[in-house]
Amino acid sequence: MTIKVGIIGCGRQAPKHISGYQAYGNVELTVSDIVNDSALALSEKFSTRVMSLDEIINDPEIKIVSVCTPVNTHDEIITRLVENKKHFICEKPLSTSQSKLDSINAKIEKNNLVGMVGYIYRFASAFTLGKKFIDKVESSENNISESIDKAYFRIGGPGSHAAWQHKKDQQGGAINEMLVHMLDLMIWYFGNIIDIYEVKKQIHYPARIINGKTVNADAEDYVLIRVKTEKLVDVTIEADLISSSFNQYVNCSGKKSSFTGSIQKTIPTCLGAENSKLDGPSVHIHEYRNLYIDQMKYFLDCVLKSNKHDKCTLEDSINILNSIQRIQNFN
Repeated sequence: MTIKVGIIGCGRQAPKHISGYQAYGNVELTVSDIVNDSALALSEKFSTRVMSLDEIINDPEIKIVSVCTPVNTHDEIITRLVENKKHFICEKPLSTSQSKLDSINAKIEKNNLVGMVGYIYRFASAFTLGKKFIDKVESSENNISESIDKAYFRIGGPGSHAAWQHKKDQQGGAINEMLVHMLDLMIWYFGNIIDIYEVKKQIHYPARIINGKTVNADAEDYVLIRVKTEKLVDVTIEADLISSSFNQYVNCSGKKSSFTGSIQKTIPTCLGAENSKLDGPSVHIHEYRNLYIDQMKYFLDCVLKSNKHDKCTLEDSINILNSIQRIQNFN
């Protein structure tokens, strides 16, 4: 049976979703964008159909949809998809409204749908390996000195592909674009924030040249936070849209154990532990892998095979949004 999938938004993320769907196989794709020329160009490149947003939402044969539009459009689009009983995967963050997230989540549960958010790093082998290692450290029978007690998360990039990425009223900025990925990993590893020590937000480049035009930026392009989590880990996260090239890594450590990992294949995963039961120390080199293939397989298997959905859920997004709101309100 052919799986019919709609893709709303034909910008930078859409081809990544398409690569994942096409790798799954037996998928018929339909694309849509408010700029029809963008939809036509993507359709020609990947041999898809083209429909309007309304046509995709109202098509009874399209039951699975990817949302690859700017953040400020998500609430309306997702609400309409859920009301029409469509499963969806949406680029992060799903929403900046707690009440709307709660409402969407309630409708998803009522209609027995899969609603997933694109926190892609949970599918990286370095971070899944790190998660298993951290869980082993926590479950070991050794004293508390074995446990991870501090962590540093770093992510940065140029951030100049789209004007909305630097506009507050369009939910742009380093927090929504970059920090959220590291918050997701932090919460996955160590639980929610229980205390905030420090928050720094800055705009280093108030004017940017994007696609040959000057964009006046009013959203932060750098943020640093220091927090304590539910598992009593002191965490520092730096995120920016000012680095000359993409960079990302995580370092977690305790007195007798440590983990370093990255989405970048040039940075090996290093696991260190004095306790031989924890399979350390060890170094793992990861070859390049298209994480969207793994993400879309997981998503489609949850929908089509009724696999348990416990990654990148709406509950995860609610936790992340709670953290973001606390960070934004910190004085």
